Amino acid sequence: MVIYIRSMSKILHRHGYVIYRGLVDSFPDDILASLRRRANDKAEPIFNNVAANDNRRKQLDLPLCNPKIKEWIDSVEYVLRDTHPLQHLAFRNWVALQSLPGCKSQQPHSDYVPNAEFLEKMSEWESGVQDIEKMPLLCLVAIMPNTYLDIWENTVGLIAKSEDELAYCASVYPKITRVKLCLQAGDVLFFRPDLIHAGSQFEEENLRLHVYLDSPSIHRIPNKTYIINRHGGYWLRSLVPM
Repeated sequence: MVIYIRSMSKILHRHGYVIYRGLVDSFPDDILASLRRRANDKAEPIFNNVAANDNRRKQLDLPLCNPKIKEWIDSVEYVLRDTHPLQHLAFRNWVALQSLPGCKSQQPHSDYVPNAEFLEKMSEWESGVQDIEKMPLLCLVAIMPNTYLDIWENTVGLIAKSEDELAYCASVYPKITRVKLCLQAGDVLFFRPDLIHAGSQFEEENLRLHVYLDSPSIHRIPNKTYIINRHGGYWLRSLVPM
């Protein structure tokens, strides 16, 4: 088991993400029905496509004041901690993400802004000055079939590079392409804070869970994303196709 966990952790830091298939096996019908009702009534639109927001991608804070939902989420957290090295990280801001039929793709982004603190900490984690298991992560839990997420492969560390470094990367890197990951109910995706990703388009309604795995080593700016086409420099935008 220890060898397996270490292997999966290496995959995460090499590729920027790792998927555990069928990890969560408890989906109480009453809880899922309650989340869907709440999402339909109370979920708020979040940023989405390049043009005017289609308002078909929404977010709902999980009502952890509800004892049944809190007990279920606690059981999910226990499984996640038992499977992946998360001992240094804290679960924060569980939400349900809802995509309505016809929801367009998000713009490529990272959920952490590469400010001075982020760049310093990432350098420490990558060089081994700090334990890399203290790096914050993000997590997506599929609770419905055909749950998608778009990622841009080979983008680990990219948002931490200077424009000069990115210009060099553009001359030697293979073309970075958008890849659509597909999760089934019970699958869990962990990904790094520097992985460039985006919510996929959906032809059918989809509900999934998202949570931040925060590190005490770095402050996460709430409700702040780093949208490549808006906030990135010329070479970063050139390397990451829409």
